[in-house]
Amino acid sequence: MDSPLYKTVSNLTNARICVCGDFMLDTYVRGRVGRVSPEGPIPVLHVDEKSHSPGGAGSVSIMLDALGSEVDCVGVIGADSGGKELKKQLIGAGCKVAGMIETNGRPTTLKTRYMGYVHSAGRGVQQMIRVDEESTTPLRRKVREKILNHISSVLPDIDLLLIQDMAKGTFTPSLLQEIIGECRSRGKPVLIDPSIKQEYAAYRHATCILPNRMETEKATGASMAYEKDYAEAAVGFVNSLDLDFSIITLDREGMFFADKDGQKALVPTTPRSVIDVTGAGDMVSATLAISLASKLPLKEAVRLANAAAGIEVSRQGAVPVTRTELAEGLRLHAEPCQNKIKTEEEAKQTVARIRARGESIAFTNGVFDILHLGHVELIRFAASRADNLIVGMNSDRSVRAYKGPGRPITPQQIRAQTLAAMPNIDYVIIFDNPSVYSLIEKLQPDVLVKGGDYSSKEEVVGWEIVEARGGKVVRAPHVKGYSTTELIQKIKDTTGNDEK
Repeated sequence: MDSPLYKTVSNLTNARICVCGDFMLDTYVRGRVGRVSPEGPIPVLHVDEKSHSPGGAGSVSIMLDALGSEVDCVGVIGADSGGKELKKQLIGAGCKVAGMIETNGRPTTLKTRYMGYVHSAGRGVQQMIRVDEESTTPLRRKVREKILNHISSVLPDIDLLLIQDMAKGTFTPSLLQEIIGECRSRGKPVLIDPSIKQEYAAYRHATCILPNRMETEKATGASMAYEKDYAEAAVGFVNSLDLDFSIITLDREGMFFADKDGQKALVPTTPRSVIDVTGAGDMVSATLAISLASKLPLKEAVRLANAAAGIEVSRQGAVPVTRTELAEGLRLHAEPCQNKIKTEEEAKQTVARIRARGESIAFTNGVFDILHLGHVELIRFAASRADNLIVGMNSDRSVRAYKGPGRPITPQQIRAQTLAAMPNIDYVIIFDNPSVYSLIEKLQPDVLVKGGDYSSKEEVVGWEIVEARGGKVVRAPHVKGYSTTELIQKIKDTTGNDEK
């Protein structure tokens, strides 16, 4: 029986990995579209902000760093502002960039996406156009030699070499064979994310190749429709290219692997809500690289990479997943209720992870002693106001402090587990103070939701904290006739009548 995946994360080491490949800079230009140009039927974008992030091999590098690897980047950039920004981004993420070779006459590969929205709140974002600036001509001999020399210099100290071939001119078949041969002679594994444009013979003798469904169909000429097709292709790669193993990524179906010892299997994906598939392939490459460099068994490495991609697609954009987030996400999926429950001490870390994903937070609180329709409607309403809903719940001690020794009826752990079982609640935080003020200070929510029985926002504890950072205080519609105190009294009255 397979062990829980979240326990596998603790077996990852701080492996040193060399990422060699096509590095690029992704730029996002965001703004509001309020009119059409008088020069033609063209939307006019009023730019609000620009942001940059490493793409291609750069994206994989920062994901590896987030997972705890020590990363050496080897690639080519132009002597231009894009190259400077790309190096700055990689250094800021903690990667080593001594192997990023600057060349004249060849630009840094840039992909600029213009993103427009029509709502003042920035909702309904639509990509209007993508502009690519690149050269895909093969590298000059001197540049190829510099790449080989740098790889040779770091090989004694690395645990694995990851090649990201994206057909931008970095790799010729001869260069690939020289790199693979050098690694093989030094006993270093080579994991390759192949290009759809490359002849696969160029990857011969690598440890593993990692094509996706489309790349596999192009390389084999066969349709990848059924498990027998995956098996035939994966085994075929191992035999024809003299690989140790091959792994085919199959988007929503998962991943199929085969090795030279005859082991093969389809690892199905874990069902998750897909928000954005951007970065899923990079996450697979990064997780497999660190897993294999940490000497995890092949099946465990594939399972972990498959699950990590599932976490990545549940986020907006190619956001690096840290090792802690990976473990927490896997644990949450394995034990969804228990792992939603956090202490006050864990609250800040939880919020920091949410903020890092660029997501918003709604917050509401209460005792939730006997869960009733009023609570359900409050939670449903609060969940609709932001990307994440955090519910603060009074501890047993804090309930007794202001409701008396007879309360709560239900112990805090049972109350917390009941709330955590509700799918529209992301986290439950048990707080020990009779007042929720200090917890709101820690969380700094974007939206503070209270029941509609409050007549004004000034009656809501913590309203000034939320509004000071530009957030909102929102009153949920009041459901009449539902109150825990009234329910308890009705139970007492009913019990009393039965006894008579």
